[in-house]
Amino acid sequence: MCDNSSSGIEGHRDKAPIYTYECPDKKKLVSCNLVSVKGRFTDVALSEKNEKMSPKYKVTYFKAKGRAEPIRVLLAYGKQEFEDNFIDREKWPQIKPTTPFGKVPVLEVDGKVLHQSASICRYLAKKFGLAGSSDEESLQIDMIVDTIEDVGTALRKDMNPQQSEEEKAAARKKAMKDVVPYYMTKFEEIVKANGGYFVNGKLSWADIIFACSVGGLSQMMGLSGLLDPYPGLASLQKKVFDEPNIKAWLNKRAPL
Repeated sequence: MCDNSSSGIEGHRDKAPIYTYECPDKKKLVSCNLVSVKGRFTDVALSEKNEKMSPKYKVTYFKAKGRAEPIRVLLAYGKQEFEDNFIDREKWPQIKPTTPFGKVPVLEVDGKVLHQSASICRYLAKKFGLAGSSDEESLQIDMIVDTIEDVGTALRKDMNPQQSEEEKAAARKKAMKDVVPYYMTKFEEIVKANGGYFVNGKLSWADIIFACSVGGLSQMMGLSGLLDPYPGLASLQKKVFDEPNIKAWLNKRAPL
C-alpha cells in the first residue's frame, strides 16, 4: 500500500486535486487523481506516465529464427521493445538446466519466465488483438496453428541431420511429392475462402505463425520458392511481413 498521509497538492484534474506521494512498494513517486469519499481520499486514476508503462520483454533463444521468430514478430506487431538474448550453442548444456523444462524459446515478462512457444504466441496474440473476436474464431485460429505444427512434424519424421546426402535428397523428394502439396493445397483453399487470410478475412496469429514457418520449412527442405505454386499463401506471407510495425522492425533487426 502507498502512504499518502504526507501528500502535497500538485495541481487539478477534472476539479479533483492531484497528489504526489512516495509509494514504498514501487520506490518511485506516483501521481494520483484523488477524490474524497466519506472523509477519505481514494485513488481514481494513476498518472498517464504510469498507466502507459510497458512490460519489459526478453526473448531467449539461439541466434536463429526458429520457434522464437513468431514471438519476436508478435512483439514487433504490438510495438513492444524487447531484448533478444541469444544463446551460444556451446554454452547451451550449462544454460539448459536453468530453463523451466530444458527447452527454448522462453519469454521473460518483467522477469517472469514463460515457456512453450505456442502458448507464448497465444498469450501475446490476445494482448495485441490477434487471437479472434469470438470463441469460434479463436478455435479456428488454434486449428490452423496446430495443423502448421503437423506439417513440421511430418517433415521432421523423414529428415534428420544424420542422413547421408543421398538419404536427404530422397526424403526431400518424398516430402515435395506427398507432404508439402497435401498441406499447402488445403491451406491455399482456406486462405482463398477467407479473403486472403486464414480466419475471417483478417490478420491473426495463425497468419504470423505460417509466415514465419515457411522460412524454416524451406531451410529444412533445402530449397527456395516453396510457395511459388500457391499464390494465395505467397500473398499472405507478404502481407504479414509488409504490416507496418513488423516491416519497420524487420528493416532494423540484425540479420540471423
